[in-house]
Amino acid sequence: MTDGYKYMEELLERFFDGETSNEEERTLYRFFTREDIPVHLRRYKPVFRYFENGLEKEINLLTGEPAKSIEPLRHMTAKRRIRIAAGMAASLLILLIAGLLFLRKTSAFDPYEGSYIVRDGVRITDISVIRPELEATVRKALLQEEKASRLLANLTEPETRLEQIQRRIDRQNEEIINRFPDEMKERIRSIIENK
Repeated sequence: MTDGYKYMEELLERFFDGETSNEEERTLYRFFTREDIPVHLRRYKPVFRYFENGLEKEINLLTGEPAKSIEPLRHMTAKRRIRIAAGMAASLLILLIAGLLFLRKTSAFDPYEGSYIVRDGVRITDISVIRPELEATVRKALLQEEKASRLLANLTEPETRLEQIQRRIDRQNEEIINRFPDEMKERIRSIIENK
């Protein structure tokens, strides 16, 4: 490796650490416009092409001023650096406070919120009273789903098995019908049979 390439590697390292002067950066820009760049340094060529041309265009679009008049961060006065740091600190503080207020207002998700039951014609909305009943209903529904899944799994067996399944379904329907008052049993039976 020649001393020139070694110097460029040192400049690259200093450049990415933010320690190069404007003249050294111009040296890097000129170096990366050449065609005879070593293979291990070619990956930086698009980066410097952007810094030389693309960045200037973006600054012009954002500020409406020529990029040459934009003062680099390392050349800013101490007073301006303090203003920028104070602004950033204030922004972070505002975001932190807003986040804490949002988290404080957000309560844990309750799937039963807004639920109610009607018992003896009275609507009950107290979640501590109805939660056990809602959870019991969910457990019953899951058990019924599990039974239905087992029944469906058995449908792949011969037709004699289908008759057994039909008898089970009829038995379960009778169990459901028997839970209702006598005056409602016939009406529910006719609904189930007519499907």
